[in-house]
Amino acid sequence: DLHKAIRRQRQMCIRDSISILEVRAYSNDQSETPQGQTLDEVVASIKGTKIAKDVNEFTLPNVPDGFTIESNGADFEQIIGEADKETGKLPVVHPMTDKEVQISFNVTETKTGNVKNTGDLAFTVEGTKDTTKAKNAKPSVIPEIQEWFSESDQKVSVDTLTEVTYSDDSLKAIVDEFVSDYKDFTGKELKAGKSSEGKANAFNFKKAAPDELLGDEGYTMDIKSDRIDVQSVSVTGNMYGMQTILQMYKGSEDGGYSIGTMRDYPRYETRGFLLDVARKPVSLEMMKEITRTMRYYKMNDFQAHLSDNYIWLGEYGKNGTENNAFSAYEAFRLESGLTNEAGESPTAKDYSITKEQFKKFIADERAVGIVLRVGVGFARPADSRCGFAADLLERFVEATEPGVVHFNCFMPGRAAEALAVFGGSFLCALEIESAR
Repeated sequence: DLHKAIRRQRQMCIRDSISILEVRAYSNDQSETPQGQTLDEVVASIKGTKIAKDVNEFTLPNVPDGFTIESNGADFEQIIGEADKETGKLPVVHPMTDKEVQISFNVTETKTGNVKNTGDLAFTVEGTKDTTKAKNAKPSVIPEIQEWFSESDQKVSVDTLTEVTYSDDSLKAIVDEFVSDYKDFTGKELKAGKSSEGKANAFNFKKAAPDELLGDEGYTMDIKSDRIDVQSVSVTGNMYGMQTILQMYKGSEDGGYSIGTMRDYPRYETRGFLLDVARKPVSLEMMKEITRTMRYYKMNDFQAHLSDNYIWLGEYGKNGTENNAFSAYEAFRLESGLTNEAGESPTAKDYSITKEQFKKFIADERAVGIVLRVGVGFARPADSRCGFAADLLERFVEATEPGVVHFNCFMPGRAAEALAVFGGSFLCALEIESAR
């Protein structure tokens, strides 16, 4: 009995003298530990989420130590803007109803400098309106209105709207155009005048920013029972609002406008059209009609291909008869001050546009949001007849094929030389490029 008591006492002393020097805790699934994650694994772990309506700044997703993350931009920058350079947070303007926004991120592995993009991730940005109260359907226009909400089932009659106001003198020119277009569409002539706050029974256009992200091409429209209020920070945005009004009238069975509110903006920065006016003459008036139609559909980039030759030069000669290509049709549609020793100019004889006409075309379109560009291609027939210096041409050459020279007037260091050769015609091209 004595020996048993001594053993128990010794066991108790030993047990009480044991201490723990280190502790390491794991989750049930030890694969979740961030230790040793690769760049691919970090990128794969980033997912899209829902952004609640009370969140006005979007915080970048967390990444483990040893990695950094930055925004690569959103497809709808009018909802989720560019990241703040100091905080990295992205401003959020919530849409009226839930809207999916694609965002991508660049993840950098610090020790290697390697960067990988996540690809587009879908984030649902929660809307501000109660969709259970929605009534009037979104008006049908091209392109589709980005945001719309209405708690009414009523319309405002065309007969109710008899005037149009504008808050800033810079809007007068497009208001005058709108008055003319509206008469063509409806047969009704609106009385136009300046007003900072707008009027009842009127279309009211205001030059002011509705919010911080809407941008120059965005606008808001509030259709009420006795007026339609349009607001944008720019002339272009107000002009796009006018096109929506015209399209809504065309699409309405009774000519009325559904009461409701919209916030509209483009998804794509460049929405363009290229027209070859070299191989077949197209009048300047027709080009103006085209750009006007483009604005009706909110397109913003027009390229006129002003100079080129018949495209299938191989039909004129091959296998030693390539020089027959010199008889192919070609044209330079813009006025040029350049002549050869015989007094010949590259300017097309069947139809051409003066420098002053084209400069005015550029300025007028730029004022209403159209970027106007030119495409200029020159063929060997033009080079031969006008006596262009071969050594100078070769410095612009990008590619050659029988009977054709392709060259780039905008190659580094060549602008001054190109200006010397092509004179005021090239200057017009430079002015167009500067509008980009």
